[in-house]
Amino acid sequence: MSGTLARKNVSISLERKNENFVLIINDDGKGFDVSEDKPRSFGLLGMSERLQAIGGELKVISKPQLGTTVTASIPSLQAGAKND
Repeated sequence: MSGTLARKNVSISLERKNENFVLIINDDGKGFDVSEDKPRSFGLLGMSERLQAIGGELKVISKPQLGTTVTASIPSLQAGAKND
C-alpha cells in the first residue's frame, strides 16, 4: 500500500434526505489542507463542478493528520416525475 494512503479506517454511507441522496465518505488518514492550491490537481474541482451541474453540492472537510470527510449531496428525481 502506498505511503500516501496511510489510513486505517474508512466509512461510507448513503442516505436519502428529503429530495436528496447524501453520500458521506470519511477516513482517519493523513488529511490535507483544503485551502492549499494544488496546480494540475482537478479531482475535487471536477467532482464539485459535476455535482453543481445537476443541482448538487460537494463539501470537503480535512485537516492534516486528522483525516478527511467528503459529503456529496445529489438531487433525486424531481417530485412528480414519472418512474419507469
